[in-house]
Amino acid sequence: MKSLVLIVIVLFLNLPIVTALEISKVHVDVMSPSEAKVSWETDEPADSFVDYGVSQENLNKVGDASDVTEHEVAISGLTSDTVYYYKVQSEEVVADNGGSLYSFTTPAPDTTKPEIKVEVPVAVKGSSLDLSGTTENGATVNVYVNGPQLRSVVAEDGTFVISDLALDNNKANLLRFEAIDLSGNSASAEYTVFADTSKPKVDFETLPTITGERKITLKGTISESSSYKILVANSSVAEGNGTTLEAEVKLEEGENKIKVILTD
Repeated sequence: MKSLVLIVIVLFLNLPIVTALEISKVHVDVMSPSEAKVSWETDEPADSFVDYGVSQENLNKVGDASDVTEHEVAISGLTSDTVYYYKVQSEEVVADNGGSLYSFTTPAPDTTKPEIKVEVPVAVKGSSLDLSGTTENGATVNVYVNGPQLRSVVAEDGTFVISDLALDNNKANLLRFEAIDLSGNSASAEYTVFADTSKPKVDFETLPTITGERKITLKGTISESSSYKILVANSSVAEGNGTTLEAEVKLEEGENKIKVILTD
């Protein structure tokens, strides 16, 4: 009698479990009427591509084949005040907002001129000047003195500072400030400041060195509009301002020292 033996061999195939790449935090930053930046994250390194356009059926593709987990794709050449649709892709995985696509709107063109304000004194002692002012953040400020451009700075946080600005001596200097914002709009403001580098002088009419009078009249012409103070024995006896000086001064017997102080 023959016996039949059945042997069953069981083999286990251990294949790696494949998980799909995940896309998260899809976001867009609209930088200007013509530029935007799309960003997203993946749980493992992958390439970066964006499909975008004004029609969901007709999209342009831009991107970068570099493998990263934090993705950024810049889009340029956009039309202002327009709705754009987009979706992102890393490897073969697409994030398209559930099939309806993501969207953003570009802003209308900036046609507003920047405001510019500068603190400028009427006159300054010396031949240079320190200034501060305000204008649109990021605007370029060009500074002109009596025609030529002398400085150019960029406003940070809406403010700017000009240090040691050279002026022409003993004259009224015309200062012009021009602000140009990031959209190319410009505005200007003009001020006049006198750079005073000379001391005022007074020319007196003839004065006697000896007199029998108990008082004397001082008369003189001042080289520029100034305030004056007359002192006798260090005590103020008269004050005034302008380009002429005239005051009656009482005298004491003996030597009288008369001091005139001019301030322009």
